[in-house]
Amino acid sequence: MAQMLYRKWRPKRLVDVVGQEHITRTLSNAVKLDRIAHAYLFCGPKGTGKTSTARILANLVNCINPIDGEPDGNCNICNEFSNNPIDMIEIDAASNRGIDDIRDLREKIQFTPNLFKYKIYIIDEVHMLTEAAFNALLKILEEPPKHAIFILATTESQKLPETIVSRCQRYDFKTIPFDVVVKRLRDICDSENAVVSEEALFLITRYAGGSLRDAENLLEQAIVSFQTDLKEDQIRTLLNLDSDEIAIQVVEYMIDLDIKKTVLILNKSLEDGSNPNQLQRSLLEISRAILLIKSENINQLNFTENIKNQLRLISEKVTLEQIVKIIRVLAEYKTDNKIPANLGLELVCIEAVIAVKNDHADVVFTPQDKKDQNISKVQKPSLGKSNNIPNESKINNDNHTELQDVTKTSIKEDKKNVPPPDVVVSSSEKWDELIKRLSKIKGKRFNIGALLRDCKKHQIIDGKAILEFTHKANMERVESEIEDVRVKKMLSQDINEIFEGDYEIVIKLLDVSFGSESNKVATNSHLVRSAQSIGALILEEKENINDESKNDEASPGISKKHGENPTRN
Repeated sequence: MAQMLYRKWRPKRLVDVVGQEHITRTLSNAVKLDRIAHAYLFCGPKGTGKTSTARILANLVNCINPIDGEPDGNCNICNEFSNNPIDMIEIDAASNRGIDDIRDLREKIQFTPNLFKYKIYIIDEVHMLTEAAFNALLKILEEPPKHAIFILATTESQKLPETIVSRCQRYDFKTIPFDVVVKRLRDICDSENAVVSEEALFLITRYAGGSLRDAENLLEQAIVSFQTDLKEDQIRTLLNLDSDEIAIQVVEYMIDLDIKKTVLILNKSLEDGSNPNQLQRSLLEISRAILLIKSENINQLNFTENIKNQLRLISEKVTLEQIVKIIRVLAEYKTDNKIPANLGLELVCIEAVIAVKNDHADVVFTPQDKKDQNISKVQKPSLGKSNNIPNESKINNDNHTELQDVTKTSIKEDKKNVPPPDVVVSSSEKWDELIKRLSKIKGKRFNIGALLRDCKKHQIIDGKAILEFTHKANMERVESEIEDVRVKKMLSQDINEIFEGDYEIVIKLLDVSFGSESNKVATNSHLVRSAQSIGALILEEKENINDESKNDEASPGISKKHGENPTRN
C-alpha cells in the first residue's frame, strides 16, 4: 500500500517542522540545557504540526546521542521510534474520554519504561475529556512520576480547565504562512516528479487555509486524479470551485446595487452545480480582498496580479464602511433546513445590496447647512437688483430684517432638533433590532430580550449605554443576569455593533423626575396626601381624562367652604 504524502513527508526533526520556529527553538534549547518539563500543552489549528512535534520531542528526550538539540537518527532508540515504540503511548481523548480511561492510565503510569529513559503519554484532542476525567488527570499532573512526560494536544484550548493549563508548559501553534505552504508543496512536487503550475499551488494553499496537512492531501488528490501537469482549472474541477471571476462579478454587482444581475449570476453558478457554501466562502474572500485594498494592505493578498488589478478597480467604487457591511451580511449566511440553500444565499446577497443602498441614502444634513440655505435664499433677490441704486438701501434693510428673522427661526429649530454633542440617539428601530437579537439569548434564568422589553428609557451618552427601568425587580433581574460573563459579553457585543461604538453598560432605575408632571397631579389630591402621611407609597399611576383637582372640587363628599360639614348619603 502506498504511503500518503502527509505521512511520507511528516517531519522527523524539529528543524523540519515548518512555520513554528518559535516553538521548535525553545524545545531544542530545553533538551540542550536538560530543562525538560513533566507536562506540555500544544494548542493550535488543525494541520499545523502539534502531533508531529510531540513525536519528535518524545524521540529527542530519549535519544542516546542528541546532536545540537536534534535526535541523531542512528541510535537504537531512534530506530525504535519508527516502529511504534511501547514506551510512547498515544491516546485519542475523543474516543477514550471517560474517567475509567484516566484511572487505567493512572495505574499503568507507575510502571517504569521498558526501553526508554522516559515514558511518553501523548493525549490528542484533550479538550474532549469529561469533567470527571479532567479531575482525575489533574491529580496525575500534580504528582507525576519522574519517568513520565505528558504532551497534551488540542485545537480548542478554551475548553480546558485552568487548573490543567496552569500545570503545563503551553505552546501555541499558529496557522502556517501562505508562502511557507507554497514552498513546501513545491518541494514535494519536485521530489515526486509532478509538474504543477504556480496558480494551482496558490489555489490549493488558499483552500487549505493555513493547514499544511490539508494542503498535502489536496495535492495528492490532484496528482492521483490528473497525474501530472496540473493546472488551476483542474484543481477547481476537483474541488467543485467556481472561478474567481464569478465571485468578483457577484461582489461588483452588489456594490453597483444591481440586484437583477447579482441574482442572475448566482442562479447560473448554482444551476451549474456550485456548492452554496463554497460560493459564499469565495464571496467572502473577494470582499475581504477589497477590504484589504481599501485599508492599504494589498501586499497581503494571495491572488495573481490580474485579479489584484480587477479588485483595485472595484475598490474605487465602494467606501470602507460599505464593504464592511457587505462582509457582515455575507458572514451571516448559514445552511438552514427550513429554506433551500440556494435561496438562502440569494437572500443574503440581496440583503447586502440593500445594506449598501441604505448607506448611499444616508445624507447628513446639519442645522448649519439649513441656515446657510435659508440665508442664500434671502440674499438672492438683493444680488438680482444690485444695479437699482435708489432702492438699494431699502432692499438691504428688508434683507437685513428678513435675515434676522430667518436666523432666529433657524436657531430655535437648531435648539429643538440637535441632540447634545456627545449623545447618540437610541432610535426605536435600532432598539427593536437589539431586542430581536437578545431574544435568542437565554441567561441563567431569564430570556435577556424579554427582560429588556421593560426598559422604559434607553440612551447612549458619553460612551455609556444607559438602560433605565421603572420596576426595581426587573432591574435587579437584569443585573443578576449580566453578572454572568458570557451574557454580559454577548449583550455588549450586540450593543456595540448595533449602535456602532464601544459602550459601557449602565443599569439603573428610572429617574423620579421622569414623569414628574403626573406626580404633581397625584400629590395634589388630598386622598393621596392622607395616604402618604401614614406611610403609603405611589407605585403606579394611570392616566385619567379628567384633571385630578377638578375631581376633588366636584366630589359630593367634599365641602368647598371651610368649616362646612360634608353631606352624607
